[in-house]
Amino acid sequence: MSYAAERNAICGRFDAVWAGRTPVAWPNQSFTVPTATEWVRLTIVNAAVKRMTLGNPGANVHRHNGVITVQVFAPVDSGTHTARDLADQAAEIFRNQRFDGIRCDTASLVEVGSEDVWYQVNMSCAFRRDELL
Repeated sequence: MSYAAERNAICGRFDAVWAGRTPVAWPNQSFTVPTATEWVRLTIVNAAVKRMTLGNPGANVHRHNGVITVQVFAPVDSGTHTARDLADQAAEIFRNQRFDGIRCDTASLVEVGSEDVWYQVNMSCAFRRDELL
């Protein structure tokens, strides 16, 4: 699986399950930030790749690791409930899921806080995929 196919699988799953709950800022695409409603940004961060040998006789595998992050933005002074609820919903899309050769692990939430007109929380979920050589 290529990095492009990995991105397509992750973004495709999010887009299909999220189903328009909020506007989504996709990587490297123009986006107009809403003025008074919640919105999210999905980011995929790739990490170190490990070479492994699996099975007998050993097959050479490259294990690709990464993190899917969904940043949730809610208007300042709107409380924390909606942002955390949206982060929970994003976590459910990926937590312990397997799809298209991608295996997701547990999800976590980090409260970033308020800046300007937005309150932000981030949901992060580690993932991995194996590439047989």
